[in-house]
Amino acid sequence: MALKSIQETAIRACRLLFRDVVFTMRGGLAKGLKRRFGLGFKPKFGLTKEEKFLLGLDFRGKTIYDIGGYIGIYTLFFSRAAGENGKVVAFEPMPENFGELSFNIGINGIKNATALNLAVGREKSRVKMVVPSYTSRGSLDTGVQEKIRCTCNAMEIIVEVDSIDSLTKG
Repeated sequence: MALKSIQETAIRACRLLFRDVVFTMRGGLAKGLKRRFGLGFKPKFGLTKEEKFLLGLDFRGKTIYDIGGYIGIYTLFFSRAAGENGKVVAFEPMPENFGELSFNIGINGIKNATALNLAVGREKSRVKMVVPSYTSRGSLDTGVQEKIRCTCNAMEIIVEVDSIDSLTKG
């Protein structure tokens, strides 16, 4: 338990110290684009199989839905890949992540991406999301929520949910 507490404290300290540091990504799908410091700052070596797969697809002129946009790394990639005739709609229900997602879209001057502070579901509703206190990831799945509650300090937030069908009508 003490190690978990030290880890949580270190993560909180890093968030405070480096919150406003902006850097240009040197690798990955969003190479060359800017983002604000986050816990995903650590360098990666090479692309994953999934990233290589995405690089092989033609997104030009397409509408792309980034569900669970987190802080926008894939949103930035999809924006560039879709080009000026395409568009990206990124859904991110967690307020802190949504703020970073919006910031990262703005700092790159991206015009073809929209961020929505929503979760995607079957119908419009408000639901409880359980989030570990020291990370910016959570879950709407009740089984996962129970695991989060058992393994760490957790908090609950209420998030808005809507369906893609509802959002794309008319």
